Amino acid sequence: MRLEDTGIYPYVSDYLDSCRLMDIEGGVNFCPAYDDTYPIWYVVSGVVDICATSQAGRTFVVDTNVEDEFAGHLSNYWGQNFYCACITRVPSTLLRISPKLFHETLIRCPEFRAFFYFKTSVRLYEMFKQKLAGDFFSDRQIFADYLVQNANDGICRLESASDAARRLQMSRRNFYNVLHSLEREGLVTHPTPDEVVLLNVESLQRIAEPVRRFMNNEM
Repeated sequence: MRLEDTGIYPYVSDYLDSCRLMDIEGGVNFCPAYDDTYPIWYVVSGVVDICATSQAGRTFVVDTNVEDEFAGHLSNYWGQNFYCACITRVPSTLLRISPKLFHETLIRCPEFRAFFYFKTSVRLYEMFKQKLAGDFFSDRQIFADYLVQNANDGICRLESASDAARRLQMSRRNFYNVLHSLEREGLVTHPTPDEVVLLNVESLQRIAEPVRRFMNNEM
């Protein structure tokens, strides 16, 4: 997607001198958890994972922002700091909006304010629903749903076990425990570190069905 095609463009087109359009490689922490400059970011293209790290050192994905979505320390706008880092999952193009432009100009525009509130409130509810799914369903069900939703021609490709575990909000140990359990049942095989082959899609879909019905508002 080009900047001109995004939803934010009509609001920033007159202020591009106060913004920075940046191409960022995958795997870059472009907005660290303790960055106190608080810029607002907008994803023009690519994927950004919002990650938190516990005191024990476990990192997990709290939210995922795709193109045409806001990113950054948005919780601070409502007086809460989630202490999350923004990490590009793939090469991405992002628009950096200075706090001065955001607070002194953009947010004072009623149309932009409605746009911003709509975008961020939708993300908050989707993030909360993902968290609820993790509480409602077992790691086995969550993992099966992840495999089915991300498989292409019967193969789910993983960037790494750590990355997949972060997105599933489970430890690497639990990740491998569930994977090996599905392997023993003959539902999947794990021939290489970066791929899982789905051997019995129908059985995996049955395991994942409660999760998918919940996420699709079909319960």
